[in-house]
Amino acid sequence: MNGLIRKAEIADIEDLLQLYNEATLKLINQGINQWSYPWDEETMADLLPQLVVLENNRQLIGAMVISEKAHFNTYSFGKPALFLEKIVIHPRMQGKKISGQLFDFARVQGELVKKAVYFDCWAGNEKLITYYLNYAKQIAVIDEEDYEVALFQLY
Repeated sequence: MNGLIRKAEIADIEDLLQLYNEATLKLINQGINQWSYPWDEETMADLLPQLVVLENNRQLIGAMVISEKAHFNTYSFGKPALFLEKIVIHPRMQGKKISGQLFDFARVQGELVKKAVYFDCWAGNEKLITYYLNYAKQIAVIDEEDYEVALFQLY
């Protein structure tokens, strides 16, 4: 299934809230407290300039934030890079390798601006790490206050 990836718009905020809230609830139900719940309109509006959405049949099925960073916590990229955050796929679409479309889009964006592309996830989510290794190499595990984060660079 190929979806359309585009910049998020103000008109997407309600759908984005629903998407992130449904995904966050699924994570919470699995014992993964990755994001705060519920998402609020102000937070989503603040993220909007950096958000891209993946839609299929005019329904949002995924999204991610693309920003520019020179480092992640204590890990330096050596030079400014693109960083993917808040990668989300609608729970009913998970397990279908849809995030690969978001990664392909990010890879192209990185090539266009000649920047490497990085992202992270909770180091305790072994299933997600195994999946991400199809698209990226794991380059570090970084200690946070009370957990570890796996850092990846897209191939």
